[in-house]
Amino acid sequence: MEGLGRFRVRDGERVIVDSDPHATPDEVDGLLLGSVTVALAWQRGLLVLHGAAVAIDGQAVLFVGPPGCGKSSLAVALVGLGHPLVTDDVCAVAFDPEGVPTVQPGTPFVRVWSDVLPTLGLDPGALRRIDTRATDPAGRQKYFVDAAQPATQPLPLARIYQVLPGKDATLSITPVNPSLRLSTLVSATYHREIGDEIGGRDAYFERITALARTTPLFRLRRPADATRLREVARTVEVDVRGAKP
Repeated sequence: MEGLGRFRVRDGERVIVDSDPHATPDEVDGLLLGSVTVALAWQRGLLVLHGAAVAIDGQAVLFVGPPGCGKSSLAVALVGLGHPLVTDDVCAVAFDPEGVPTVQPGTPFVRVWSDVLPTLGLDPGALRRIDTRATDPAGRQKYFVDAAQPATQPLPLARIYQVLPGKDATLSITPVNPSLRLSTLVSATYHREIGDEIGGRDAYFERITALARTTPLFRLRRPADATRLREVARTVEVDVRGAKP
């Protein structure tokens, strides 16, 4: 990686780092927690999605969607309601012997944009800022938000929400059309090119198809008003619990 150094991932167990002398520790950490972790997961035979997950009543609920849609912010809001964080950014999914998808626990913190912090009642001065390369054209900065009681064991994946930022006050949850389920999950795959190279395209499609077949998938359209984030979190909480028999 230009300006950061060289990173070699071996057998899903070992990472060799030769960092650039001009790279800051935060910059190196950012790469290790991102692309390097993704490569490790693919090498371990896991299906890797780009999203954030929390545990609601002992089951993982996963949020996927385009960059900036609010996946991580929604996870933080749900953590604030007492739900353990399962993972953020890198979501590694395994399948148990019965074919049930399970989400592996990830890092015990969430990456959140600065403009969302006031809505969540968080002070950026008390948080660790992610390296300056995470700054977007709008001038926002990302920060690490620690989770008080993160999940420590794999959890069965109960539901997946595709988060779509709204342009008005609409807040809705609707099932994803069956004909779009697979393409939705393919678009949420994290560095699919790495997975294809390591495990092969056939193995990837076998796993992503199994996930599309077995896991309920919904479209969550959230309001444009960021101050309603807690309301969105409550709506998700009710939706998940209302689906239980």
